[in-house]
Amino acid sequence: MPSDPQPPAHYGSAPADPHAQAPVAPLEHQIAALQQENARLAAELEALRQRSDASAQARAAVIRGGAKVLIPILDRYGVVRAFSKLTQTVSAYAGPREQWPPRDQVLDDARQLGEAGVRFVVRRRMFVLLFSLIATAIPVIQVYLVVQQNEIIQNQNEFFRIQVYDVVSRSMTEGNRNARRMTGALLANAEPEFLADVVQETFDPELSGVWRSEGEGAAVRRLEDAAFRGYLAHAVRRSIDNRLAAGAQWDELSPRAEAMVARVVEDAADRVPQVLALGAEGNRTGNELDEQVDFYFEQVGGVLRLYGRIAKTTGEAEAFHADVEKLLSRTQKMRLAGNRFALAYRVALEGFLLDVGGGASLEDPPLSPPGETNERDALRSKGIDALRSAIGSDALDWDTVAEQGTAP
Repeated sequence: MPSDPQPPAHYGSAPADPHAQAPVAPLEHQIAALQQENARLAAELEALRQRSDASAQARAAVIRGGAKVLIPILDRYGVVRAFSKLTQTVSAYAGPREQWPPRDQVLDDARQLGEAGVRFVVRRRMFVLLFSLIATAIPVIQVYLVVQQNEIIQNQNEFFRIQVYDVVSRSMTEGNRNARRMTGALLANAEPEFLADVVQETFDPELSGVWRSEGEGAAVRRLEDAAFRGYLAHAVRRSIDNRLAAGAQWDELSPRAEAMVARVVEDAADRVPQVLALGAEGNRTGNELDEQVDFYFEQVGGVLRLYGRIAKTTGEAEAFHADVEKLLSRTQKMRLAGNRFALAYRVALEGFLLDVGGGASLEDPPLSPPGETNERDALRSKGIDALRSAIGSDALDWDTVAEQGTAP
């Protein structure tokens, strides 16, 4: 009889689990890391909560401190309560003797009443002092703000003046004839201080020096220098005339106005002979530039007339005669025959001599030249005689001055 078959070796044993051999150590490490991270976050959260509580406590302490300072200051009922307590204690003496309060209690209530009264007075004075300091500080702050605003306004005015300087300089140097004429008209209505600063710097003798030999014969540059100064001389004359016509007194305009006029005449003593010398050369530089130079001579004559009127009004003619002598002594050496600027110079000089001969002052209206030749000659001779007596008969060749000051 055959024997029973033997079962396999693994028969009756538990089946093999594929996950039974998976490692568990990495999972434990991850769980431990998560626990540490949770603990750290919990600690940080607790620290934030504590800081928040500390901040809240600090704010509460500040509020309580302010309340302790302000509320007792405003609390006037402490005196009433202390007085009420003392009255209640003392009223017990109206009852039986055995119910009388002890003396120490009466003294303690009286002491509390006195302290409450003194505390109330002191706190009220402190309260008034605090608000007095605040009320005093507000005007001080306002004054400080006003001072700061004034400084800002002054800085803005300085920047505005710089911009105006730039516009004026560009119009006078880069603009055409009409632009220069318009700028001169606007300067005539500008503030006297502003115009005086411009004239003092523009007609400064230090700015008119020629250091190179080729510059002496640079006719165009020298004539351009004279041309644009004619518009400034026009602005000086018209500025003073406009303010005098508006009712201003001469004392209100001097000494800056007289300094402007003197500076123009002082510059003309050097510039007019240079321009006349260039006009005698015969080489024309252009009709437009020559026309502006003629305008310069006209304005120099107008400033000379104004200078003479100022000297006549103020009675201080020494500086005026010195400047006129300097100008005439240099121009009388120039030959005007064939000079293309001769007519403009003659007209300007004649107008000046006629004005001096008429003895006009600032209060007098502008002089109208006589139409008759004899009257003009007589008035011109009178002006020359007045200058001769003031400057000196030997200081100048007065016959040459009379000949140059005779317009056709």
